[in-house]
Amino acid sequence: MVDLLRVNRVQYVWNEETGDRLPLCYLYFCKYCLDIRSSDNLLHEVDSHYCPQTQDAVSTTEAAAKKNKSATCWQCPACPNLLTTKGSTITLPDPDDPTKKTVKKTHQLHCTFCRWSTRDVGIEDKATTTGGWTEREIPNFERIHKVFDYYKQIAQKEILDAKSAKKRGNKTLAMQLQQKYASTKSYGRKPHPASPLNAVVSRSKEFQDTKAMDLAPSPTLSLQDVEAISEDAYSKEIDFSKLSSISQRLSQPEHQTVDISDFMPKKAIMFVKRSLRCKECQHNLIKPEYHPTSIKFKMELVAIQYVPEIRIVKQPVLKSGERKRITLVAINRTDHTSHITLSRMHQENLNYSTAKSLCELPSNELVVPVSQFHVPEFGMNDDENRTADDSNEIAFRDGNKVGFYVWVTPDETLNDGDDVWISFNMKYDYHSTLALLLQSKNDDKPAEPEVNWLCHRIFVNLGKLGTSN
Repeated sequence: MVDLLRVNRVQYVWNEETGDRLPLCYLYFCKYCLDIRSSDNLLHEVDSHYCPQTQDAVSTTEAAAKKNKSATCWQCPACPNLLTTKGSTITLPDPDDPTKKTVKKTHQLHCTFCRWSTRDVGIEDKATTTGGWTEREIPNFERIHKVFDYYKQIAQKEILDAKSAKKRGNKTLAMQLQQKYASTKSYGRKPHPASPLNAVVSRSKEFQDTKAMDLAPSPTLSLQDVEAISEDAYSKEIDFSKLSSISQRLSQPEHQTVDISDFMPKKAIMFVKRSLRCKECQHNLIKPEYHPTSIKFKMELVAIQYVPEIRIVKQPVLKSGERKRITLVAINRTDHTSHITLSRMHQENLNYSTAKSLCELPSNELVVPVSQFHVPEFGMNDDENRTADDSNEIAFRDGNKVGFYVWVTPDETLNDGDDVWISFNMKYDYHSTLALLLQSKNDDKPAEPEVNWLCHRIFVNLGKLGTSN
């Protein structure tokens, strides 16, 4: 197919208000709201952290204490590949008898992709495979923690202020002004427990109980103290093979090593398993298994398994103002026969400037059978659907795929090289199985799936005008 790998050519509108759209393989389907969702419109919840190499799962608290870094895995500083331990033997003189030699086994970290090793930067080999490797210290480590504690103190103060503001929300204006501007001096008299003055004193004591910190400002340099550029800075040749790239520097933001000779192995970042939750109904759409070695999902509501997919099969060279026939295909991956109706989109919904090309859609309903994985005798009703098809609208039938023709006339205002977009509405029937799940065991009459008619807006990119795609 034409768009088998270029999935961006067929896009589904997932936000009706803003008109945002994405390919179907990037969307999710909420069977409770009966609508498609994007990852930007879902709540991301971290279920577990795990090491990508050892597959050890850790708790969220332990991962935060380790700064989300693995304890045993190391990553190559030159590429994203993980380092492996490589053993070698060296011959050394025997300390007891200098005339004899002993064989000692050593280990080094080696990258199987870019061939980088710890020996390239002068790191000594270790005698054991586990342990001995140390991570480079982060510069300004103490400064970073002081800044972190300082802003943590500010956040705690804001929480106390919010609590006090909530308590005095129902007080009169006079009492609020008195509480805000009253003096904290009691002049030898103890304030009443319910007085605004006592509230101010108690709140100040709560803030004084917090850890006080004096954060010094970061040092700055004047223009006279900045190191001057050498005279040959613009004339000398630069060997880029000895300098790190931008991606290599950003992979270690705390160091940002410039010279390759200063590369050091870094600890691998832990991976996470996350679940996706709908913001509207608070139901889970993606729920993986907790164990990191499992690739299964407890819940996997991806849109491509519930919404009919539209693809481009065959298309000729498009020319401005010339009517051409395009072959599209509808794919059904559900366990029920899908009935699809295509209709033209209203002009006010065309939020894409190039989607003005005239599009002639099939007038009859498209009946797409179920997938072969859901029926024991696949293709038994395929002959009945094929005899009832109109040859001017239906191109072919292949299992759960139905090819159909679409006549397109590109707009005359388009020039060669411009993208040709068409748009249409797709209405189809969705069989909801929630009634089967909620059915009580005591019910004698079995429940039937509820049929819901859903509609989505689809934009199709037919390629550039005047070129073969």
